[in-house]
Amino acid sequence: MQWKALFVGDCVFEALPQGQFLSANFSAILKDHAIRSCNFEAPVKGYGQPIAKAGPHLAQHAGAPSLLEEAGFNVINLANNHIFDYGEPGLRHSLEAFRTAVCTGAGKTPQEAYALKRMQVGTVTVGLLSFCEAEFGALTLYHTEGAGYAWVNHPSVNELVKNAKQEVDVLLVQCHAGVEQIDLPLPEWRARYRELVQLGADAVIGCHPHVPQGWETYLGKPIFYSLGNFYFDSNSDHPLWNKGIAVSLLFDKDRLVSFDVIRLSRSGNMIDLHDEPTFIAHLSHLNDLLNEPGYNKAIQQIALELWNKYYRDYYSVALHGIDSKVSLPQSIKTFVKRVFFRRKTNIHFALLLHNIRIESHRWIVERALAQLIK
Repeated sequence: MQWKALFVGDCVFEALPQGQFLSANFSAILKDHAIRSCNFEAPVKGYGQPIAKAGPHLAQHAGAPSLLEEAGFNVINLANNHIFDYGEPGLRHSLEAFRTAVCTGAGKTPQEAYALKRMQVGTVTVGLLSFCEAEFGALTLYHTEGAGYAWVNHPSVNELVKNAKQEVDVLLVQCHAGVEQIDLPLPEWRARYRELVQLGADAVIGCHPHVPQGWETYLGKPIFYSLGNFYFDSNSDHPLWNKGIAVSLLFDKDRLVSFDVIRLSRSGNMIDLHDEPTFIAHLSHLNDLLNEPGYNKAIQQIALELWNKYYRDYYSVALHGIDSKVSLPQSIKTFVKRVFFRRKTNIHFALLLHNIRIESHRWIVERALAQLIK
């Protein structure tokens, strides 16, 4: 018995598309799969209050869950950095809004968030787990009660994955992590995803960078580092913001036979297949980068570039309220208020926590600083 599982990337519907949002070609592909998963990147609108955090608060149209289910998606990944933007009410109503799909990676309790979800495909029991790095809303060692999403580096995760593989025939793991809008996964994430394969995952599928990254096979199991966006109607000037990939996994009972990468793009409100030669060449280049001897050197260069472009200002703003993009007189005025008048409101604790606790930010800054002190 052969069957297929399909995964697509990040979804945010701030407004509902008018009419059909999937092309006939992609709809046919989607319906050819027994498991059809997408990453629901933010809670539904209208519930809860914005939590204290750094970065934007996202929310989706209340009709987005029904739209995805009617399109054919039957697995919804909720382990991501925006699903808790409006606290427990936003997450709870999002869970309740999905009537038929299986939701993974988040819940009203830690037990729900870390729970193994099962689906039956003929005689094959498929296990589904979803995790995210330690962003706001993660159920970490500091957030041990109440609602939230599953943290990929929680001390319990290794045993959870190992035990899950003993309970199911096929184990599929989704991870939401990485530095946004860069072409390469960090070495630390490569090591972690490979570890998940060693523990029993039959495939690891990554999201979050909002652009496609490369993929590789490890111990015979595929690892996809970033699928990019699927349908994300926030604006961005990145040329690949509206281009992504879907991953199709073909199984013969409990054995992975092959996988296929389906190239996609969004134009207006429509998702369609995208076989533009330059995009095909770019995806091939991403895989080459993973395997080139210069991979580590490229990562080091990216770290330095990101430090100079973003992270140096992040720390400066967080601690002193000084931003290099603000005029010098205004920066001096802010600094004087902060130091001499102890205006603690100028300390951006959330931004500081954001850059210290989230693995991707911490790792990229460590790499940059290690080079700078040399």
